[in-house]
Amino acid sequence: MVYHGPDSARIMRQQTALMAYAGETGIWRQYASASTASGTGVWAGVGTTLYYRQQVITGLWALAPMGNFQERQLPGGQVMVGDVMLSTQDVLGKQDEVQWRGVTYRIEGDSMPVHLGGRVWYRTMLRRGDVTG
Repeated sequence: MVYHGPDSARIMRQQTALMAYAGETGIWRQYASASTASGTGVWAGVGTTLYYRQQVITGLWALAPMGNFQERQLPGGQVMVGDVMLSTQDVLGKQDEVQWRGVTYRIEGDSMPVHLGGRVWYRTMLRRGDVTG
């Protein structure tokens, strides 16, 4: 048997099947705009209000390397806080958020393109957004 290199059509079909059957859905909150308070609103405690458009996306979720995990003290007790890697077919922006399994994650950097079988996936690092520190 002679090897002719990778079969791009087969890889593309595998990628589509993987995303359809192994992917999990989340809510992508895409940053749209912001409005700011002015004058007496600033003194009343009104600040910048962010506006988002929401859309359901499918992605493959993976934990980042264990070295990134930390624990944070919240009123309810200790919470494991760490980074999550999301692979999706959408480019996520720096001011976007993703809600997955009841937790809001913020985008930690630019989405990194990964070329596979003639298609592009984007890998994005997310950090749990309900914890400060």
